[in-house]
Amino acid sequence: MNKRKLDTYHHGDLRSDIIEKSSSIIAKNGSLDFSIRDISKLCGVSPAAIYRHFKTRNEIVVTIALEGIKILKNNFEEIRLSKNPSLIKLGMAYISFAKEYEGFFRAMNFRQIAEMKEYTEVETISEQLISYIFEFVAKGTPTNKVKMNTQTLIAYVHGVSFLSIDGCINLKEKEIEKSLKAILN
Repeated sequence: MNKRKLDTYHHGDLRSDIIEKSSSIIAKNGSLDFSIRDISKLCGVSPAAIYRHFKTRNEIVVTIALEGIKILKNNFEEIRLSKNPSLIKLGMAYISFAKEYEGFFRAMNFRQIAEMKEYTEVETISEQLISYIFEFVAKGTPTNKVKMNTQTLIAYVHGVSFLSIDGCINLKEKEIEKSLKAILN
């Protein structure tokens, strides 16, 4: 008798499919307004199949947030290791991430996640991300401007990211780059 692995289902990797479909719902709705039943319908499985991988909807959202933070950190690390790392490239990567991985980006930034006491890992990783940006800024910035440049960079790219994915602005890369140069000098 051939036993199937618990982490796969008839369409492939159910866990990944759950994350992908949930992320799409978050991006579409701009909120955490979905249920296990909604995801099970999209994945073509029973709610019980979803519960084999995730205990709650909150666990799905936290997983999406954690995966998003890992993707963004990897993007930042690629920039850091590149021939010409810069704060502008870091800012551009942040905004590009928000546009390309909208559901992940939104999940990372929902206040409700910060309120989930059992999922403190998200807060820890978010703090690491901010520390990473701070250290990156510190390397090429006079000491008296490090904190201000870090806060300015985060505020700008975070704001532009949300305004872009919400359809409020549509800045071209060159415009964003020009703005980043202006605010970081």
